[in-house]
Amino acid sequence: MSKIPIQAQTIGTATTFLAGGAFALGTFLLLAYFCIPEGRGLYGITRNNLIMIGLFYVMLMVVLHIIAFVMLVVCLIVYRQQPTYFFIRIGVLLLNIPVAIFYTYFIISIQN
Repeated sequence: MSKIPIQAQTIGTATTFLAGGAFALGTFLLLAYFCIPEGRGLYGITRNNLIMIGLFYVMLMVVLHIIAFVMLVVCLIVYRQQPTYFFIRIGVLLLNIPVAIFYTYFIISIQN
């Protein structure tokens, strides 16, 4: 087994941190939605403002995750001697998709 170059390891680590950070911040936004009282805001942020922030956040994360996914696929093609390393990182990155769908569906369903 050959060693993965440091550039490819950096990309793998960065995408894993992106996935973990996106999950943590998304969960924080969801919990913040429930902590803000109905009708009045907390420090000027209302629930409607938080929904708009959350939608912008989801769109930004979709773009960043697509870029990270493409980078990992390119690394997988270039450094094909270590596919497991990149498949694990791709899997971690893709785990955020069902979480984001669930969080978005959950907020939409309680709004109606």
